[in-house]
Amino acid sequence: MIGWVDSDEKAAFVRSLGADAAINFRAENVSERWRELTGGAGVDLILDSIGGAGFTAHFERLAPFGLVVSYGQLDGHPTGDVLGAMRRRMGDSLGLRMFSMHIFDQDRRRRREATEELLRLLAAGKIKPPISARLPLAEAARAHALIESGKVLGKLILKP
Repeated sequence: MIGWVDSDEKAAFVRSLGADAAINFRAENVSERWRELTGGAGVDLILDSIGGAGFTAHFERLAPFGLVVSYGQLDGHPTGDVLGAMRRRMGDSLGLRMFSMHIFDQDRRRRREATEELLRLLAAGKIKPPISARLPLAEAARAHALIESGKVLGKLILKP
């Protein structure tokens, strides 16, 4: 697993969580580093919450049969020719999936089942999200400011 981060502090953090390596996209050439880390083979899966202008470059970083899952657009909608980027590697059978939690908006049963399963996994200790801070609900504005600063490592919990 390779983490893609914007600071050396976050690189150390993702490695402490089990990542094999981290690429600081502000300090390193991402494409060169991906090739180096994968021996030129590429990766099987890219989970992207950023979108934006750099999105189409993911298709050059995939191994054959690789998949990009887009689940957020922190940097805006992906720009450029996404389908063209995939077509350039038609013989490699690359894939793209767009995911949103809103898939469950009209299906309360599935949302409840998914939520209950996540809660079971948390209770069993199989999912252990790192907690950055616990703040009183009255400090929700501060929590949002911390998140928007990009400095939070882990989850922020608001306590009622």
